[in-house]
Amino acid sequence: RVLITGGNGFIGENLNHKLQGRGAEVILIKREQWDGSDNFLFLNNLLSDGVESTFVHLSAIADVKVCEEDYELCKKVNIDQLESLLENLSMSNISNFLFASSMAVYGDTAKELVSESAQLLPNSRYGESKIIGENLLREWSLKNNKTALSFRIANLYGYRVGGEIHSKGVVSYLIKELSKGVRITL
Repeated sequence: RVLITGGNGFIGENLNHKLQGRGAEVILIKREQWDGSDNFLFLNNLLSDGVESTFVHLSAIADVKVCEEDYELCKKVNIDQLESLLENLSMSNISNFLFASSMAVYGDTAKELVSESAQLLPNSRYGESKIIGENLLREWSLKNNKTALSFRIANLYGYRVGGEIHSKGVVSYLIKELSKGVRITL
């Protein structure tokens, strides 16, 4: 069984589709069901059946501009809600927790290849929120003897489940501009 937050986003939608295609039981969790309040009753009920589960946390404010303009919202969604979620999952049957982090943790890397061990130098509040999230997950994993993985996503490109091209992100922007004949300087 796989539980996914952010299941309506580009990654979540495609992950859900692929997992269900392979016969997995997938449960999409909406933000309002675990909004950081003390009301995690539905999660506790869902996870009380003894079935070992994997949790994939994709939900976030992923727009760097929004995080810069409204840090309180960024903090609430990207940090506080993750912290509440982890606290409430400590005694659950979650065997694996996967966390969508970001290449933004490295800051400006335009001129070099980046290895996983590169120094973390975020230049945005979004990148900072992802580092905090990774640290929260690491601490939770060690404290609760759970398997946890943070994966640092770079620029996304591809098709949504319905065949529509994912329209956010720099790669999509560059392709649109090139298709209009606009000269791009990198």
